[in-house]
Amino acid sequence: MRGDIHPVDDLLRTVAGDPTATSDDVLAGRRMLMAAMRAEEQRSTAPLRGVLQTGARPRRLMALVGAAALVVALVATGTVLNLDSADALDELALVAESAEVPAPAEGGYLYSRTVETSLWVLEGVEIGLPTNAPVAYLLPTVRERWQGSDGVREDVTTTRPRFFDATHEAAYYASGMAQRDRIGETVQGSFGESPSLLDERAWPTDPDALLVALQSTASNQGGDVPASAAVVDTAGDLLREPEIDPALRAGVIAAMGDLGVGEVQRGRNGNVTYRLDYTDDLGVGYRHQFDFDATANLIRDSLALLDGDAELGIPAGTRISDIQIHPVRSVTTLGTS
Repeated sequence: MRGDIHPVDDLLRTVAGDPTATSDDVLAGRRMLMAAMRAEEQRSTAPLRGVLQTGARPRRLMALVGAAALVVALVATGTVLNLDSADALDELALVAESAEVPAPAEGGYLYSRTVETSLWVLEGVEIGLPTNAPVAYLLPTVRERWQGSDGVREDVTTTRPRFFDATHEAAYYASGMAQRDRIGETVQGSFGESPSLLDERAWPTDPDALLVALQSTASNQGGDVPASAAVVDTAGDLLREPEIDPALRAGVIAAMGDLGVGEVQRGRNGNVTYRLDYTDDLGVGYRHQFDFDATANLIRDSLALLDGDAELGIPAGTRISDIQIHPVRSVTTLGTS
């Protein structure tokens, strides 16, 4: 070692040069460091055969400080950092657990908005083509929801679809299918109680017990995907619930880490991406991806075809299910956003 230069300083200069961090960069790095320190505090003070593991803490904590400094540099330069999935999700769970719960003002509403894009497949004859060959397109739907003491209102607007073949697109509009799909229309619905996965069972918040519950729920749904992929899919269903509380959200994220599959990347400003690649029983490859913001809100849940589909004309990597989620917030008037 040269003088008072720590080895991590050389690593930082090698990776990032001498970047100038913005206030957002510093905040994101500090948040990562504090999450890592809290996680280490819990690990290092856990009983091990009746003895506290305090002896290992200083060396490991210094390693965490060095690693966190590296994260700050990588954030400042916009570099994506691959992380151990379990540790990264544990840190994200700590952030989720401390998140504030949005609450409506008296007489107000909790407002949520999602943009959901799904793959639809028709037979060519349905849109006037002289063939039964399949026609594929992606159909986006904007879903707005107001939850109040007097019930729930939901507005659903279907927007212009995306086609993989210009001939198919022209036939779709010429056949009047756009009117049947109600493109550009908003449909309103009101109901006293909204069906929710949260109500299907008493969900535990302990990650170990929650993982068992997720596995049980996933196994009851059947399907032709690996068990781990089914669990991740069920986890996504829970994380998308607008009314999920911080403790359960944190438990779901930590349980995903305990599952031991997938990879995690941390991007700029502390955003976290979780990816799971898998192959179903028919040999089709998929990528299920969750994107979280720096406060552990799930902001995107997508499923992509890794190799595409030649018969449907779908390119490799296309998201055939893509749900973009805006964080829940409080509004005072029904119908406002």
